[in-house]
Amino acid sequence: MAVVSKITLHKKRKDRYHIYLQQDGKEQYAFTVNEDVLVKHGIQKGLELNDGQITVIKKDEEKSKAYNRALYYLSFRMRTVKEMNDYLRDQEITDEEKDEILERLIGMNLLDDQSFADAYVRTKKNTQKKGPMKIKMELKEKGVADKHIDHALKQYTYAEQYDQAYELAKKKQRTYKSDSIQKIKQKLTQFLIQKGFSSTVAGEVLKELDFTGEHEAIEREALQKHAEKAVRKYKKYDSWEKERRIKQHLYGKGFPFDKIDRWLEDWKAGEE
Repeated sequence: MAVVSKITLHKKRKDRYHIYLQQDGKEQYAFTVNEDVLVKHGIQKGLELNDGQITVIKKDEEKSKAYNRALYYLSFRMRTVKEMNDYLRDQEITDEEKDEILERLIGMNLLDDQSFADAYVRTKKNTQKKGPMKIKMELKEKGVADKHIDHALKQYTYAEQYDQAYELAKKKQRTYKSDSIQKIKQKLTQFLIQKGFSSTVAGEVLKELDFTGEHEAIEREALQKHAEKAVRKYKKYDSWEKERRIKQHLYGKGFPFDKIDRWLEDWKAGEE
């Protein structure tokens, strides 16, 4: 049987205590515990402890340290239950102790997947302009249940989705300078879907974007550039085969047949 002979305060941590035990006439340092463990076990000078009790105290100390690390992990940002479960799995505690800590955090509302999902949707739609499909995928990867995700996404209205997608597409549209209008539309649709918006939203946005004026002029320049390149590429063929290959090449670039035919007519007239 060992007796607690001295308790000293940690020099740097005011919530931790060094415990010294006297056994067989000798006093020596035994272990350090958090304040909650000290109180739980009523550790004070003169308390007698057997080996079994010391083992339990040390196990509680490991659990207490894991809990405090969990609080520290939460101090940076909100976490999902899955994220915390994965974090605690790496700590030196049993599955039973891990589950106990999770239940404690959930009971204190420090872990709440619905609140996490609500906040996540607000942040991603307002700061990163992500669409709902992208947000849903990210939340599922974090282990959030579908019911929480679907509830959180209700705050992301169709009108907001449309406005976000429209602004993103309008900005992105300016970066396409050497493509046909059809190609630009395809790229914008793909861009919006990759951002997490539905094909329905993307389609509605493209209907409203202006592809006349500047884009018509850009498309004419792009058609001219690609056509001249095709003429050089297929110059070894006879006139009929050359024309066929040029038309096929330009159509593959997304230019409409009527504009290709007009260019070919102008080109043939110039050749004559």
